[in-house]
Amino acid sequence: MIDLAEERCMQELEDHYRSLFAVEPDVEAWRWCEDNIVLTELETDYPGHLDTDLTPWLRQLLEWVRDDEVEEITVIAGTQVIKTLFMLCAVAWWAKHRGTRMLFVMDTEKNAADFSESRLQPLFENSKTLKLLKPSDPNKWNKLKLYIGRGLMNLVGSNSPGNLASRPAPFIAMDEVGKFREKTEKETDAVSLAESRTKAKLRRKVLKTSSPTYEFGLEWKSFLRGSQHVWKIECPHCKTYIELQKDHIRWCPLAKRGGQWDMEMVAGTAHYCCQECGGTFKSSEKRKLNRTGKWVQQNSKAPKSVKSARIPSYYSPWESCSFGNVAVKFLQCKREWNTKDFDNNWDAKPSVDEVEKLDWEVLKGRKEVYDQPYPKRAAYCTCFIDVQKDWFELFTIAWGENSEHWVVEHEVIQADPSVEESWEETLDSVLKERPIPLVWTFYDFGGHWHQNAINFMKELRQRGIRNVHLSFGSTDDKLPERGRRTWTKKDLKPKTRLFEMGVSQAKMKIYKMLARGDMGRGYCHYPDWLDDEYFEQLCAEERRPKTVQGRTVYHWVNGRTNKRNEAIDGHVGCYVGMLQVPMATRKRLIAEMLDRLRKEHPPKKAAPKSEVQSVKEEIAVEKAARSGSRRRGGRRGGRGGFATDI
Repeated sequence: MIDLAEERCMQELEDHYRSLFAVEPDVEAWRWCEDNIVLTELETDYPGHLDTDLTPWLRQLLEWVRDDEVEEITVIAGTQVIKTLFMLCAVAWWAKHRGTRMLFVMDTEKNAADFSESRLQPLFENSKTLKLLKPSDPNKWNKLKLYIGRGLMNLVGSNSPGNLASRPAPFIAMDEVGKFREKTEKETDAVSLAESRTKAKLRRKVLKTSSPTYEFGLEWKSFLRGSQHVWKIECPHCKTYIELQKDHIRWCPLAKRGGQWDMEMVAGTAHYCCQECGGTFKSSEKRKLNRTGKWVQQNSKAPKSVKSARIPSYYSPWESCSFGNVAVKFLQCKREWNTKDFDNNWDAKPSVDEVEKLDWEVLKGRKEVYDQPYPKRAAYCTCFIDVQKDWFELFTIAWGENSEHWVVEHEVIQADPSVEESWEETLDSVLKERPIPLVWTFYDFGGHWHQNAINFMKELRQRGIRNVHLSFGSTDDKLPERGRRTWTKKDLKPKTRLFEMGVSQAKMKIYKMLARGDMGRGYCHYPDWLDDEYFEQLCAEERRPKTVQGRTVYHWVNGRTNKRNEAIDGHVGCYVGMLQVPMATRKRLIAEMLDRLRKEHPPKKAAPKSEVQSVKEEIAVEKAARSGSRRRGGRRGGRGGFATDI
């Protein structure tokens, strides 16, 4: 007697092994992905089978995965262009058609585990074809180790050189390469370490995706080494293939009112202007134009086995990446001096923070006579005391709304820092009464008198003075300008709190503010009593590239012969001190300043109405009431009312 359950089980087992070893017809990789990959609501607003009609640039990228002659693929992309989905499709296609060892690398092991649980495993479980590759043994389906069909996938973090070195595989996928561990004294960078795991493999494939960071980043170096393909669409007017660029996204100039941009009007009027013919088109046409798009190679000298592509967010069909939202994001980043965010995540280009050397004579020409020592529009001030070999130098900057600031004090205190009593002499200048509050003071700790500075700070704490702190400049060029808190070394007693300032990043922001020629946001005001030496010190440094341990970094170089640059150090100290003050406190002080100005200069009251004007207004209201009553058929409480009729 035939057991039907056993027969059905044998049939399912036979179908399973047939699907594993069957030779499939030679179809394009993107067509196979459309037929077999199913997306859920967690991954897209269009759940169901993958549809590359929305993102046609994926097709050529997936064909490179299918092409055995292509060994390395680098994709540099902005947000919302589905670079991670490309990686998932590539993994699914390779697992089905090649069935070899695979290595998936992310910045940290924790992120790799989260990615496996939330994105990778559901990809195989939601597809009928891919679900057959999932093992029946749950022990072989872990977060960091997946047995897929005939292959094995390991997921590791780039911060673990040991895991990378012990995982040889012909297929390696690396997501967000810009966040990977870079070269150290003991180990090479994570990308090179992972790529070396494929050396002994005949059919190898290395995939790298990332948003760009700096021009010397690992991901951008990989892009420049490859074919440098860019996505181009056909202009609907001149039929020329063009690359969308941020400089050709335009909006109505009337959107700027009173020095401020009306963001709603910017978003509503934004459009793209063709760089070839000047014709315009809107975001609603992007989906249609993307269907005409194609990849165009820019680097003809690249090896055929090394492909690279770059695509910004402007091509994305989603509403969040419309020309209007792109324009608004650009203006917001520009207003906040955060163009790096826009360059990396929207324009898909590395941020180039080149700061040209400022001309001190130009800044000198902006000197002005203050109406009072502390201008009325200043809300609070910060102070920095630079400690030199045999003198102290005090700088005070007053801050107003939107980071507009005024140089209000500059004093050279002739006192010997090697003598502890000399530090007390500086307190008269620091703690004196001012018309606005002094919210933060930094003393330079980077000089030769560390122990004197620590003893001085201990005495201030005993006297209840809390807004005075020690600081020093960091050599880390990537440390944010606000810096971080740290402590003195063990050989210096007592243990004292220090502030490590992000000098490199702070100087970049300050130079951008000093370069502003229009008064308003970020503008720096200079009093007429400053001498030429102050301005020469303020513009003493410039930023230059330098190669350190195989990577390009930027450092600041003092171009003066006497090397004096106390003025720029004073601006850095005052600016970083301002950043230490809580945002709520800054807003409160600015609000108090604005209230004070309103009381001093109250708005003019309207002139009293004459008797004739009052009678005329009453007659007009009565006429409007009668006409409105007639239109409503004499009924009360009808829709419209006087305001509508008038």
